[in-house]
Amino acid sequence: MGKKANIITLLCNKGGVGRSTTAINIGWSLADSGRNVLVCDLDSQANASYNLAKDYTIVESSKNISQMMSNGSGSFSDYISETRHPRLKLLGSTLFTDKTEADLRRNQTMESHRIFERKLDKVTGESFDYIIFDTPPSKSSILMLNALLVSDWFWYIIGAEDQWALDARVIMDKIVADVQKLNTKLSALPVLLTRYKMNNTQSKFMKQICQETFEKGVFTDSVRDTTFITKSNSARQSIFEYDRRHNCAKDYTAIAQALIKTVESRKNSEIVSRRMNSQTNETITRNISVKE
Repeated sequence: MGKKANIITLLCNKGGVGRSTTAINIGWSLADSGRNVLVCDLDSQANASYNLAKDYTIVESSKNISQMMSNGSGSFSDYISETRHPRLKLLGSTLFTDKTEADLRRNQTMESHRIFERKLDKVTGESFDYIIFDTPPSKSSILMLNALLVSDWFWYIIGAEDQWALDARVIMDKIVADVQKLNTKLSALPVLLTRYKMNNTQSKFMKQICQETFEKGVFTDSVRDTTFITKSNSARQSIFEYDRRHNCAKDYTAIAQALIKTVESRKNSEIVSRRMNSQTNETITRNISVKE
C-alpha cells in the first residue's frame, strides 16, 4: 500500500487571524523538515499563492483552483505549480476563486460538497506527506466543506487579541460536527494562537480559555505578534526567506515540530494497529485451514 498524505484544513470564520500566514510558514517549515508538502489556497485573496508561487503568472493563467473546478475531468495533480522551496508545491488561487464559489452555490447539488473526493487523485495523495488547505473566512464556503470532507484534521487558527473569533466558534463547531457524520476520520488539532503578545493579560486569557474549551486544547507554542510578519507578506516571502533568524521563524519551526509529533504519532499507531489486525486475521485463517 502506498503512503497517504496527512490532510489538514485550517479554520476560523474571521479574517485577519493569520490563517494564510500559517499555511505559508508551516508549509515551509514542514518542507524544511524533509516533508513533501502541498499548500492548497482556497481563498480569493490568494495571499498564500502570491507569497509562495515561483511564478504567479503560471498560477494566474492556468494552474489554479478555479481552472481545476471548471474542468470536469481535471485532478489536483494536473494543476499543481512550483514554489521557491523544492519540497513545497502549490495549488493556487486567484481573484476568480470568488466566482468559482458563487458558481458552486448557484448550481448547488447534493454532490457539490464532495467534488474534492473525486479530484484528489492517488498521485497527489501519495506524492505528499502533508496537504494543507488554506480556507476563506466564510462559514458557508463550499470549497471549505470540500476540504473538510477529505481531511484527516481540522485546525483552528485564532488571534490572541481577537475575542470575537473565539465567541463565534460555535457556528464553525456545528459545521465541523455535521461534516464528521460523513467523514468519521476528521479530528481536531490543538488550537494555534497567533499575534500572541508575551506578558499580555488578554493573550494569556485567550490561551487559558482555548486550553479549557477546545477539544484538544492549545499548542504550547504560539506565534508572537510582530511587524516582521507584515513585512515578509509585503515582500511576498515566507518568514524563513525574509529573516530565518527572527523569533517568529523560530515560533513556526517549533509549531511545525509539534504538529509532526501529533499527526505522525497517530498515523504510526494506525499502521501498527492495521498490521496487528492483519496478523490476527492471518492466524485465524491458518487455524481454520488446519482444522479443515
